Amino acid sequence: MNTKKNALVKDKSHYTYKISLFLCLFLIAVSFSFSMLYHFGGSVVKNKLETESESQTFIKRKFGDFLMIDSSKLKDPITPFITDSARLQKEIELKAQLYQKREGAYQSQKTSLVTNLSLMLVLLVLGMYVLFYKPTQLHIPIINLDLPDKLFYVVIPMAIAYSMFQFQLTLNAAIDSRMILELMTDDLEHIGTYQVTYFHSNARNLVDQGLIDTWCTYYYKIFDEGMHKGSHQSISFLVLFGFYGVFFGLIFATCLNIIVTYAKANYNKILSAFLLFNAVLTILTWSFGIIAWYNHTALFMTWIWLVALIAVYIWNRNGERYVAKLMDKRAEKKATISGDE
Repeated sequence: MNTKKNALVKDKSHYTYKISLFLCLFLIAVSFSFSMLYHFGGSVVKNKLETESESQTFIKRKFGDFLMIDSSKLKDPITPFITDSARLQKEIELKAQLYQKREGAYQSQKTSLVTNLSLMLVLLVLGMYVLFYKPTQLHIPIINLDLPDKLFYVVIPMAIAYSMFQFQLTLNAAIDSRMILELMTDDLEHIGTYQVTYFHSNARNLVDQGLIDTWCTYYYKIFDEGMHKGSHQSISFLVLFGFYGVFFGLIFATCLNIIVTYAKANYNKILSAFLLFNAVLTILTWSFGIIAWYNHTALFMTWIWLVALIAVYIWNRNGERYVAKLMDKRAEKKATISGDE
């Protein structure tokens, strides 16, 4: 193992650690303040932010109606001769085509989201392994390649930053597609004075049994007409905050902790600064991007950064003690095995 790494480790005042703590604290303060403003800011603020907590109605406020008048075509001489029945038929055909295209895009977005979450889980496990066990190299069996320690201290934070950025873009698109499809489904399944019932609706085929269901259930009450109505909000809250919030917080904390560990080892100061800059830029873009698109998620963002703050603090205060204990146990185990042989 590199001798520099052996000297690593008791510096709790390193600039990368201080910046990581400040970043988490800053995001907690901003997100929580915006959340309080959003929920308790009075009618003027709520009208400006367009409160989005009511079922599916936020889609109409956000994107407008399905059909809008094009003022440039009002004088079209053909328009007055289109009968109501012909116009209605044309509208139905157009909606069906748009629905089909949107549903195809949504299915692709769901797949991408699952793939991205799986990649983040792998990166979290790898990052935790690197932090706790400090291997000198990692073997990648698929391509039969051994990565040296200096390389995966660089690769993992950059991979986490990239995957989280892609995740945000995919999540935004998937949630918007889901809610638009819910709205279009209700519209297409309205026949005269009849409406397709909740359990027979095509909207039930949109479920992903994952983050999108949880998100849209908690914030937009998409399953409000199903069985056990009262439990949906509670369960989705526990899953969203108790699982996904903790997961995202640990992902970011692992990214920051690896960068801090790399910087403390004095491998490359310029590269350490670049990794930290890249992580900070990605984190700020990720957080403010989600809050800007979904104002009501500010409290969820606060929770994510609180988890990240706690994880960064605990690791940098006690991480090396945990590592030392693991190393001692491994040494004892090896000594026991050698003695038995």
